[in-house]
Amino acid sequence: MGGLRPRYLTLAAADLAGAVTIVALLRPEVQFAYHAPSFHVMIETVAAMAALIAAYLVYGRFRHSRNASDLLLLAALAFLSVTKFVVPVASGRVVENTDRFAAWAALVSSVIGAALLAASALVRERRLRRPVLAAQVLFAGLFAVAFMLALILMDLSDRLPLGLNPSTADASFPHFGASSALIAMEIAGMLFYGLAAIGFTRRAEWTGDEFTTWLAASAALACFARLNYLFFPSLYIEWLYPADVMRLGAYLLILTGAAREVSRYRRGLGTAAILDERRRIARDLHDGLAQELAFIVTKSRSLAEGLIEPGEREFGRLAAAAERALDESRRAITALFAPVDESLEAAMVQTVEEVANRVGTRAEIEIDPHITLQSDSKEALLRVVREAVTNASRHGGASSVRVQLLNGDGIHLIVSDNGVGFDPATLGRDSGGYGLMTMTERIRALGGELKVSSRPTAGTKIEVVLP
Repeated sequence: MGGLRPRYLTLAAADLAGAVTIVALLRPEVQFAYHAPSFHVMIETVAAMAALIAAYLVYGRFRHSRNASDLLLLAALAFLSVTKFVVPVASGRVVENTDRFAAWAALVSSVIGAALLAASALVRERRLRRPVLAAQVLFAGLFAVAFMLALILMDLSDRLPLGLNPSTADASFPHFGASSALIAMEIAGMLFYGLAAIGFTRRAEWTGDEFTTWLAASAALACFARLNYLFFPSLYIEWLYPADVMRLGAYLLILTGAAREVSRYRRGLGTAAILDERRRIARDLHDGLAQELAFIVTKSRSLAEGLIEPGEREFGRLAAAAERALDESRRAITALFAPVDESLEAAMVQTVEEVANRVGTRAEIEIDPHITLQSDSKEALLRVVREAVTNASRHGGASSVRVQLLNGDGIHLIVSDNGVGFDPATLGRDSGGYGLMTMTERIRALGGELKVSSRPTAGTKIEVVLP
């Protein structure tokens, strides 16, 4: 939509429909009705499909927003689309005067849909506390209303007026000689659509919501369609009127707005996913690589300035920190080059084999291929595996590491080795325990638990359980 203000699109739709109306009023030679049953059925079918698809798209919007206005809009579109399918099928089986019942059922449902649309435009936007219950109550009430009106129309089907017959009426507008009930219904529909156009335009101007802008334009077009019907009130369904084309245009505007809304929402999800991934990588670099480099800088400066005595212990600590920093940088590079849709199984196998090959350890892998996790949980498990396999070789002298990822009562990750083992009470930064302590905090933040089991000469087992 760019910088186009909502009112301009609404006025453009109203101007177009108004021009058609003026031409029909001032130029009698322009036909106001065409005997085209097949075209009428086609337009009604396309309009019904457009309303149904738009209702489905609005349903997704309502699930996300949980707003009362979106629920009413969903109800309006669902009511308009479903009745267009149900009425033609049911009318031939329940009443003898099929044309009269079908025409009036379509008219009444259109007015009810217009009323719901106006309510959606005028109601305050507020988030429903129990959206499912509210939707159930609303649709149950609409079903009851539709059922009662169907019974009334069936009972009155012999006496329902169809208005003016285009085959006997002259071509000049307007004709107000139809039934007062028919004219009242057309006026009611015109007023409801007019209120909807005003309400949606004001809301679009205030909120900048593009979808609401399309709804305002659609309501304006539908309002002028009802005005055309008012000038020539006729319910002969085998005839095609300019207002029928306007109604179709109104449905197509709603469908266009809903489709653009879905496209915008998908683009937003993509942007949000990119931002989340950037934040995750930044957090990991801060917690891992940056911390190790800061430690190396601090120790190196202290050694250079003579604040601490150089010795095997201090140089060993620096070497260990440098190795961890190198591992963190490799992990970040691997994550950046990994496919977006890479499965947990593929990522786990690649991580284990990469680390095992680098440190010279034989790896056995057992993974349930049906496990799926969120990105945070997936990344946490991969970091635990990388740390555990690295420590098994560097600190435990293990020649073999077994990695298991199982799905039972929660997600279980087990990394066991045949190394020399150690006393868990001695875990510290120099022994490689710093990385495991960081991973323990990360797993706990996800609601999981990390356990380290080991003893001298008996190897080490690390077990992670995620709910």
